[in-house]
Amino acid sequence: MHELTPIFVTGIIFLTVYKVFDLFVRRKERMALIEKINPETTGNIDLTKLGGILNPPSDNRFSALKWGCLAVGLGVGMLIGFFIYVNCPMAQQEWGLREMMYGALVLIGGGLGLLSAFIIEMKVRKPKD
Repeated sequence: MHELTPIFVTGIIFLTVYKVFDLFVRRKERMALIEKINPETTGNIDLTKLGGILNPPSDNRFSALKWGCLAVGLGVGMLIGFFIYVNCPMAQQEWGLREMMYGALVLIGGGLGLLSAFIIEMKVRKPKD
């Protein structure tokens, strides 16, 4: 676990810097929208609809599909890793090879799970011709 500490620290730093820049960019966008709304030119605009422009609602219809496919992909990756470990004597002897194999297969399985969720979501959202 001590080998992963610099990776986690670096990731947290980059995420924090990204979120700070994102906060300032969104603030500038909101300020520009507010400046465009002039009381003389707006007339009878419903200002409650402006909340949807500033904070668009997120589509969480497919979140269960994404999480489910991710979990299935991770499980399949771990299961394949287990079968390789049981049937490959070289993987049983080398500790580093076993760790690397499990990590790679879990990440590949998770990525394939998310990719399959994306494909299913695109097929469901596809407009009917």
